[in-house]
Amino acid sequence: MHKTSHPLAGKTVKIIAGEFKGKECYIVDWYDKIVGMCFLDEPQNSGRAMLIVEYMERLRDENHLMEDLMFDWDEPVIDEVVYTKIDNLGKIMHVDQLSKKVKEDEKNL
Repeated sequence: MHKTSHPLAGKTVKIIAGEFKGKECYIVDWYDKIVGMCFLDEPQNSGRAMLIVEYMERLRDENHLMEDLMFDWDEPVIDEVVYTKIDNLGKIMHVDQLSKKVKEDEKNL
């Protein structure tokens, strides 16, 4: 579980891999910091279950990071996901899919 906010929380970055490559996303914060648990620990009947299913289906379809993520669920890398807004829709994104560069007009905010 992340104790501090993601370094780019509250900022907009480019997506550099996957289905949304080339789009911008607003990073809200680490997913586990927002909801209080790893996305894998979410109950299947939670209101966020579809968000998680959609994320896992994207990973499967994109085959991006899938080998790293699927074979060792105990690795810390599995929980390196942030909750983002893409075109005002909430999405879970793995940090490796995101640029580390902040959108130019937000650098000094």
